[in-house]
Amino acid sequence: MVIVYLASKKGSYLGEVRRVWLPVEEAPGETEKWIRVHLWGRTSPGASTFAPWWIDGKKKCYLRRAPQYGELWEDIYGSWVRYKLKLPLEGGELQSEDVGIIRDLWGHSLEIA
Repeated sequence: MVIVYLASKKGSYLGEVRRVWLPVEEAPGETEKWIRVHLWGRTSPGASTFAPWWIDGKKKCYLRRAPQYGELWEDIYGSWVRYKLKLPLEGGELQSEDVGIIRDLWGHSLEIA
């Protein structure tokens, strides 16, 4: 799991890494790795728990999976990763060790959408 900054969505998001590759075919000459992340969001506004986002054919997002939904993912540059979690989520929450490291790095908690 990583925290990524997405300029197109104007914020930091939690994402589960699905794929990492050098885009030789998609973008010849590109030297930076791309990362596909499945985006996760808060289970409710202001909640401290996160769950994966799913998307339907009309681009509407859901926190519950259904057979007709696909993962809401983004392909990003490796440089957009702000932080790689040291520990897995526990009950959908960031563990205190990761929260402490983030505070030490930035001087405050990151606002994750």
